[in-house]
Amino acid sequence: MNAFQSMAASTNRCPVKGCDSRGHVNPSISQHCTLTACPAYRDRTGQPCEPDLSRVPLENRQSLQLFREAQNALASDTEQDMLAHWRMLPSEYQVEQVAIGNALLDVWYKSCLPADLACVPVLHYCEFCLACFTQRLSLTRHSRKCACRHPPGVEVYREGQVSLFEVDGRHFRAYCQSLCRLAKFFIRHKTLVEGVEAFVFYVLTEADQTGCRLIGYFSKEKRSLLNYNLSCLLVFPNHMRKGFGFLLIDLSYRISQLEGSVGSPERPLSDAGLAAYRKYWTRALLTRLLEHQGTDISVRDLSQETGIHANDIVSTLQSLELLKYWRGEHFILADKNRLRQKLSACLSTYMRLADPACLSWRPADYLTGGTA
Repeated sequence: MNAFQSMAASTNRCPVKGCDSRGHVNPSISQHCTLTACPAYRDRTGQPCEPDLSRVPLENRQSLQLFREAQNALASDTEQDMLAHWRMLPSEYQVEQVAIGNALLDVWYKSCLPADLACVPVLHYCEFCLACFTQRLSLTRHSRKCACRHPPGVEVYREGQVSLFEVDGRHFRAYCQSLCRLAKFFIRHKTLVEGVEAFVFYVLTEADQTGCRLIGYFSKEKRSLLNYNLSCLLVFPNHMRKGFGFLLIDLSYRISQLEGSVGSPERPLSDAGLAAYRKYWTRALLTRLLEHQGTDISVRDLSQETGIHANDIVSTLQSLELLKYWRGEHFILADKNRLRQKLSACLSTYMRLADPACLSWRPADYLTGGTA
């Protein structure tokens, strides 16, 4: 594999929509990764645009041939210059910052990008349609024409200025792929770019006079064999420590309850993810135990009432030392004073939770028997 082929493999594909990076305006090269070298970009039909040479004078035929040779050489030189620039970039990541609206964020990890986007230090995103540009001027021009003021899909939650939009990866593939590429700058694991059709994305926004500005999102498989209710979760760095992560977790469980199922996040969890979930599980379980009026309550009862998977309930109660094994059975130690002490310690962490009255989620086609 030559330098260009390895480059194309690492950056996925040509930026032209629908092009698989095969072919080149220079016949001696089998693949391409730039617009100038893309045959489909030169000719939108995908077929070579050949004039009827029988009607072209001989001297013009020679000029046409010289023009084509110069054009192909220029495309090859441009691509080689890009490859040389790519090799000179830092090995850990190429893009150093991303601009989302007015927020300029330092990236944490390397993302998988087309070649023409991976060779600039700053990427500029439209925070409404997630179109990506290499120059601020291009984004400014786009913003004047962009009619989007919120994510695509259906708004399923609204509380004040905060909204949650359900975006089907099958119907809005380009938006979801762009969201995944953007998220990969801040998540080491569990992000995808291809195969978004099998997932549904729940995008959290906050409205102002301009539109619904991006806060974060979580994704989930449409049909999970292991009943995962969340595959990937991200709150962008400029909105962290505001309780939005807990809001997304709470919404994922409330949607699971409306589906009539119990759920659990996809494993493995990161250290930060496990800590956030453990705090959420602790508060949800302690609150439910304090509200319970009877003397008997089982793990199954807690699971059905909270939507939390039984395994997560058992592990949380064990960490709280509220589960005792005696004579072959597990018992929950539900002393009210002890529960209040543990809950007061848990409430020291700010946790933003969803208002059930603001959730208007309805089963989508992939849950009611329609095509996914």
